Amino acid sequence: MTNDSLDKCVAECISWHGSVIGDLNDAQRVEYERLYTFFNATKYLYKSVLKEAESRSKERKQEQKYTLLVGVPLIVIFSFFQGLNALANHIVFFGMIASFIYITTMEKLDSKAVFRQIQGIERDFSTTNISLSVAYKVIKKEEKYEAIFSSDSSDKGSTKQASDESAVLNFYLRSQVLQQITSHKIDKHLPSCAHGVL
Repeated sequence: MTNDSLDKCVAECISWHGSVIGDLNDAQRVEYERLYTFFNATKYLYKSVLKEAESRSKERKQEQKYTLLVGVPLIVIFSFFQGLNALANHIVFFGMIASFIYITTMEKLDSKAVFRQIQGIERDFSTTNISLSVAYKVIKKEEKYEAIFSSDSSDKGSTKQASDESAVLNFYLRSQVLQQITSHKIDKHLPSCAHGVL
């Protein structure tokens, strides 16, 4: 979308949101705000779980690398000593195998823990009418926008576009939560321009 069409889309979304919120009763408004806040909290949790999983994966790869970097040179060094050759090489070799078994076991345990966490997060997202895959795309989009906002090299045009796209994305998410509140009976649907935001 061009900047002009984005501006128009944001204006349409603001108008749509005000109209739909105006049609809700007090209980629905409270539930809408509660669910939208819950979605954001769940998204934050999901983001931190993904970062933690990525961090642990990097740690395990580093452990494998260090095992090779230390183990292989030790085997080579010990191979020069005739008396210690067989015993030392065996100790180092079996130490490397034990280390790889430990690392592999820890990777599996990490994966299981992350999988269980993500299952709970997926259940939480479903209460807000937003799927895990959509939430993942949202996180990736937001990371892209944050990078643009925090970059010194971003020009005003790209910052404005990212800001508008972020606003449209926000309205798209709000529309999903609103559908949950109103049992999928929203008469005034989100403007069509907002559907391509993901």
